[in-house]
Amino acid sequence: MRNKMKNSKKLLAIVLTAIMVLSVVTVGIAPAGVTVTRDLPSLVQTNETFVVTLTQSGFDINTGWVFETLPAGFEYVNGSFTGKGTAEYNKSTRELKVPFRNETLVRYSVNASSYDQILPDPARFSGIYKAFVAGKFTKGDVGGKTSVIVDGTPPYTLGHDPARNATGVPIDTNITVHVRDNVSVDNATIVMTVKGAVVTPVKTVISLIEWQVTYNPPGNFSYGEEVNVTINASDLAGNAMTTDEYSFTTVGEGEKPDLVITDKWVCWPDNCTICYNITNTGSGTAPAGHNTTLYVDETEVAHDKVQVSLALGESYIGCFEDYDWAYTPPDDNITVCADYNETVAESDETNNCLTNIWMCGDPNENGVVDTTDVIAVWDYFTKGTPLKNKWAADTAPSSGVIDTSDVIAIWNNFVEGSPMN
Repeated sequence: MRNKMKNSKKLLAIVLTAIMVLSVVTVGIAPAGVTVTRDLPSLVQTNETFVVTLTQSGFDINTGWVFETLPAGFEYVNGSFTGKGTAEYNKSTRELKVPFRNETLVRYSVNASSYDQILPDPARFSGIYKAFVAGKFTKGDVGGKTSVIVDGTPPYTLGHDPARNATGVPIDTNITVHVRDNVSVDNATIVMTVKGAVVTPVKTVISLIEWQVTYNPPGNFSYGEEVNVTINASDLAGNAMTTDEYSFTTVGEGEKPDLVITDKWVCWPDNCTICYNITNTGSGTAPAGHNTTLYVDETEVAHDKVQVSLALGESYIGCFEDYDWAYTPPDDNITVCADYNETVAESDETNNCLTNIWMCGDPNENGVVDTTDVIAVWDYFTKGTPLKNKWAADTAPSSGVIDTSDVIAIWNNFVEGSPMN
């Protein structure tokens, strides 16, 4: 019996010696059924210590070596190897030599980098194994998981509606805020308080990295009330954001918004999309969700929804993206009206529309082509003096450039009636 034990130990010593030679000799490609699989977390925090598991199958007497290369910024935790042998680590190259000694599973621990490594460039492990298989030395790539996301950045908030420190907010307002992360928000950790009490908002996923949080109060706020709001959240790596604290003040009794279209233009020379500027000139905040309407020659042709609330003095630029305007000589009546559905109660319901006559060759929009247009285009070309309507100045023919040919075309139209465009 004692001789058998000595023979077994002798055989094991021979095999182990042969396997150690694997690191310096050429070896064959691994046959089918021989694998080493790596398992590790998908997401960790910066500087977090976590475990990597290696599982092999097909090694003769379950013995061999794995040569791992750790990701940039990672460090092997000395003494963390759980196998029967001893791991060897080269800190300068981040190479870790891991033995299997009559075992199918080993583990070791690493410290993640001190900086973020996120998609599309997460931290990546690589490795090969060498073993004695079916009487031959062989090698292959370590399979399983290769990448881990390192995230040390907490979520943050944006898209506050009402805005921070907004005044004149309608008393029936909802409260909306977005929570975003560079990897993924843990929506279960999102907590909102309103006026010091935890509330139950509706959480809507916008994307993998962003959630919208909306609270619809059971009743109206008071007139002139300051409303305090807080938001807390963590990401899936466990990074907790600093509490977002802000407030807004509701409209005083009798205060109302007033929506006015202050300007409109065509997106020359890129395309024929008409855009506009809407401004709240009243004393209260206009809630989001009202429609702006475009009329061409008194025909309703397009709508654009204003997606943000507008406090006193705030403006919004929108465009009628689904409509391409085509000029019909001799001129077009262009009218843009705010609050088409009259969903906003305003202090003045009669000043929502802005109308202009757009005429080729009439960049100052006075309704006629004359010497003032010639001078305006010349001054723009020579001095860069602003033009009210650049599209109307590009006449000879429409080229996307305003130059002397346009000055001449407008002059010829004025004195001779020569056609433009």
